[in-house]
Amino acid sequence: MSRRRMLANLATRSGVLRAIEAMPTRDGVLIVNHHRVGDKNACVYDRGVFAASTELFAEQVAYIKRNHPTILPRELAEMWASGKRLRRMHAMITFDDGYADNYEVAFPILKNHGVSAVFFLITSYVGTPATSWWDEIAYLVRMTNKDTLVFHAPVEVTLPLHDRDAAIKQVLGLYKSPQNQEPEAFLARLREQTEVTLPSGTRNFMGWEQATEMAANGMEIGSHTHTHRILSKLSPDEQFEELTTSKRVLEEHLGSEVVSLAYPRGKRDAFDRTTEEMARRAGYKIAFSFDGGVNGPSKAHSMFDVKRIEPRSESAMFRLEVAMLSRGIAI
Repeated sequence: MSRRRMLANLATRSGVLRAIEAMPTRDGVLIVNHHRVGDKNACVYDRGVFAASTELFAEQVAYIKRNHPTILPRELAEMWASGKRLRRMHAMITFDDGYADNYEVAFPILKNHGVSAVFFLITSYVGTPATSWWDEIAYLVRMTNKDTLVFHAPVEVTLPLHDRDAAIKQVLGLYKSPQNQEPEAFLARLREQTEVTLPSGTRNFMGWEQATEMAANGMEIGSHTHTHRILSKLSPDEQFEELTTSKRVLEEHLGSEVVSLAYPRGKRDAFDRTTEEMARRAGYKIAFSFDGGVNGPSKAHSMFDVKRIEPRSESAMFRLEVAMLSRGIAI
């Protein structure tokens, strides 16, 4: 059992968690980001993008509703732009990528609790049988009959496949490495070596009718770019094209203005000052990273680097982390 899990269980049993929850929160906004929800063990693609089971996500939504007022990106951008401050700790629930389970699993839970969330869509994937590069890598490694894989780039490595999930994590790391300057060539070599073909006709991502229904029921739809390329690796013109294309496509299908953006991957090396400027020029009013942390109550920091956390994978750990972060207690 991990140290964090032991601490969360102890805090729950001893009453310490309830005592923390009874304390006043600081002012600001805590943003929890998901990609997929559901049974990860039934998934043949990348299981690392599942942060919660269906049951755990329902518990998280109920807990957030009980303890924090929720806010959407559009509302937060308007408040900060007008100079208003958030009073007490607000919460926001976000989803990246636009997987079908966002509509099939998460959306009904949110509606049932009367909580709104924002869904950042990759516009070239919506309504198509597209498979993301991370899901393709996971599928190829999981389904191959080979016992080992050999890589010559971006580094020389021979990878045993006795633990498929661990191997998938390593291959994804190689693909995302800054040394990998030829991602398409990397994927082509992996396809050839694994001798696996992706299943045809599979729909992993939601369609436009589903996105429109979600928007009509209080959810916000934002951009996760057009093709999910890492923006910091692109030229300024290429970044601008990614951002403007996605915004235009979303607005054409949804019939309303799109103001929010989530950077692909969202880590510090995935976007830069140029990216933030291109987002402003493209017409976005707020943009989200994915590097951890809590945001202050006002526009004292960049509205184009709004921080989000990944939720803990167990109920007690989730409650403890949210309670402590909301009160400025070091974890």
